[in-house]
Amino acid sequence: MHSHELTVILEQHALWVQSAHTEGRRAELLYADLRAANLSGANLCGAILRGANLRGANLQGADLQGADLLDSDLLGANLCGADLRGAILEMSAWPLWKDSFDVKVDDRLTAQLLLHVVRLDTSACSADIQTIVAALDSWLDAFRASRDDIELYDLDTQEDY
Repeated sequence: MHSHELTVILEQHALWVQSAHTEGRRAELLYADLRAANLSGANLCGAILRGANLRGANLQGADLQGADLLDSDLLGANLCGADLRGAILEMSAWPLWKDSFDVKVDDRLTAQLLLHVVRLDTSACSADIQTIVAALDSWLDAFRASRDDIELYDLDTQEDY
């Protein structure tokens, strides 16, 4: 995507957000090639980025609250300080490196990430790690039972909780 086209989309999206959706236009960047794009500090609240290629993109401090990032590729993306509360990240590639530190998340995303941790096979790990993962698993079970507003994918049954 050309930088001028992206700039126009971001400006229209900012107007859409600021006007409570009465002006401008929601950013619809489905399957967009945004590799290495500089989106630092961008307001992408509620944007549709489904399937977008964001490899190596700079999303530092970006507002992605409620954004649809389903099946997006975030490998190598700088997410430091990005706000992903309420974002849809199922089937997305979450970067496991220093530039995904300090991301703002909500209960749902935290629980999703912890679900992946507790589903790791830790049989070759130290007893300390196994104890911590077991404790997280117990906590996650109690959390899921207490929160009917949060659905998580169950890897055993292949269904949402």
